[in-house]
Amino acid sequence: MDKIFDRIVDNAIDFLNSSVDDLKDKPKYSIINFSSSIELFLKARLAAEHWSLIVTSQTKQVPDYSKVKSGDFQSVNLKEAVTKLDKTVQSGLSDNEFKVFDKISKHRNKAVHFFHEAHSQDSSSDGVVQEIVKEQLIAWYHLYTILTTRWKNIFLTKLDAIELVNQKLKTHNELLRIIYERIKDQIKAENAAGTIYSACPSCSFESLKHNLSNIDEFYEVNCGVCDFNKVSFYSNCTNCNNSIFFIGEGQTECTSCGESFYPDFISEKIYHGPSQYEVTREGATAFNDINCDECWENNSVVETSDGSYRCTSCFEHFDNVYECEWCGGYTTSELEYSYLSGCGECEGHSGWHDD
Repeated sequence: MDKIFDRIVDNAIDFLNSSVDDLKDKPKYSIINFSSSIELFLKARLAAEHWSLIVTSQTKQVPDYSKVKSGDFQSVNLKEAVTKLDKTVQSGLSDNEFKVFDKISKHRNKAVHFFHEAHSQDSSSDGVVQEIVKEQLIAWYHLYTILTTRWKNIFLTKLDAIELVNQKLKTHNELLRIIYERIKDQIKAENAAGTIYSACPSCSFESLKHNLSNIDEFYEVNCGVCDFNKVSFYSNCTNCNNSIFFIGEGQTECTSCGESFYPDFISEKIYHGPSQYEVTREGATAFNDINCDECWENNSVVETSDGSYRCTSCFEHFDNVYECEWCGGYTTSELEYSYLSGCGECEGHSGWHDD
């Protein structure tokens, strides 16, 4: 398995490097190579679970290890890879992550099978290249975050190589500078009037606008350069009282004193569910008893003031949560036949009976 995993990751990194190299002069091939790299990283995660998972289930081919080693097989596409990550590996993508990757994949298919603007005579123009850069930076932000956090233990031996290509991708940023220069004066004026701007985690320019009104609330950030947008959370550091920003995820560091903060910090700030007395005496659901099926974090979903629910790890919003009929655990996905098949925390009556 290690050799197959290594080969897939190395191939993914090669495609990513080629994508960066081709961007200015061959944007069409940059699109194709970038999309291929994303799919290969997802396939590598499947291969780390078991080599047979990278073989498509959409044909009648039987997974054959020797054929996989030689490359003589049909592999999963993006959609099937995402489904297997969710259903089999149980370490899937959020809806937003899939949408970002799917957009890249559709552009690749357009370039390969039909026609893409990047293949026109004006393909080297600033406008076309800038749009490609925006999409790739945002997609890489998501993929890099997944590889270095959620799947960090799986890709541990490859993190140095991933970091090298991450630094190479940062050279894309300068291709967007013309956009930043165009809006720089507006940013300065709004900043002076009290609007908060910070460095964008996607393009690195000081162009990320914080559309917030109150402390300890969720809000949206939008980048005026690369169009990056995320749900975020604003609060104060408990150590030095400096402003701290959680951009799209429940982990951050204070830029003033270096104090680290995690999802449980946000949970304590926004929780509006049952009191500890109700939890203990009346069997209500405690704020740390709900699992998120978007980012696969346990005990990360809390009830908010309007009666809905928010994951303090990935910041996904939910109208309802659902109880497993077997173990009584709560999750954000509706559970079918949970008495028999269980949930993410148990195997249900069938699993108990097998034991």
